[in-house]
Amino acid sequence: MKGKTLLILRHGKSDWDTGHEDFHRPLVDRGRLGSQKMGAWIKHRKLVPDTVLSSLAERARATTEMACQAMGLPLKKVLWDERVYAAPVADLLAALAERGVPFVLCASNHHPVGMLWSTAGNYRQSGRMDAQLAAPKPLQKRLWQQVVKSKLRMQASVLECVSAPTALLLRLADKVRSGDPDNIEAQGARAYWQLLFGSDFRRDREAPGANALLNYGYAVLRAATARAVMAAGLHPGLGLHHRNALNPMRLVDDLMEPYRPLIDLRVHGMSVEGIEVLEPANKKMLADVLYHDLPSPVGVTPVMASIHRLAVSLAQTYEGDQKQLDLPCVAIEPLWLQDLARSL
Repeated sequence: MKGKTLLILRHGKSDWDTGHEDFHRPLVDRGRLGSQKMGAWIKHRKLVPDTVLSSLAERARATTEMACQAMGLPLKKVLWDERVYAAPVADLLAALAERGVPFVLCASNHHPVGMLWSTAGNYRQSGRMDAQLAAPKPLQKRLWQQVVKSKLRMQASVLECVSAPTALLLRLADKVRSGDPDNIEAQGARAYWQLLFGSDFRRDREAPGANALLNYGYAVLRAATARAVMAAGLHPGLGLHHRNALNPMRLVDDLMEPYRPLIDLRVHGMSVEGIEVLEPANKKMLADVLYHDLPSPVGVTPVMASIHRLAVSLAQTYEGDQKQLDLPCVAIEPLWLQDLARSL
């Protein structure tokens, strides 16, 4: 079962001057145009949904119909649910859970603190967790080797994008052994940060500026990875490498590693532009990384979809259906990264 991406769309601007009851308020011209533009934007971003859940209120119905038309999505894909109109949060979450949509709840520091996990979100969930628990140590070590190699090569691609030397990171990637007993990942990190941000940079989670932007970007990435892990029917606390007994998201922290450099590149570009304050517009720049196109074994796909493919491939590896993880393909062709750097 593939992971699900949830898009939340507010209805277009409605008319308060018609005298109609709230449920029957229509859209104004600006609302109709905005609905069409949002549908076109969703299509352009390759985020056309498989299913739409909509209120039956007039303004919501009109917004849905116009957006779907702009997306090229047939209205038979729309599920009209009366519970959505003026619904309390509990009813909305129940409607989503019924359709297998996992929710990750984040605190004020942007880190996941809770999860809404549909009991029937993945029909193979119980079997996959059994396989996850039973995974032998040698298999986990080989999988972690694949993850570390992918991260180092992604870091090298980011360095190439900013015209920094890449040879060291590529050499280190070739040296990674099963389980990374030599801690090649850490060796790469020490060189990578200074090559990317300069010799004076130190990764400090408590520092402002670029460090604060990195913190936020990683938190967004972590939440997206948590959702992908749960949608794949895996338990987020059963990791490949991370072993901190107080960390309930160990597998999430393992699988997000190859995607961290995407956040690094965006923050580098923001720093070059003099952007160092974590304000709403800048948060959006970081969150948008999840929707950037990324090469994959099946063609170009948004980063978020690539994360879902990775989580599903891990589940299938635990079950014995495949041997290699579906990791991002960027080591040889970094041109798409240049596009990410230019998209500020």
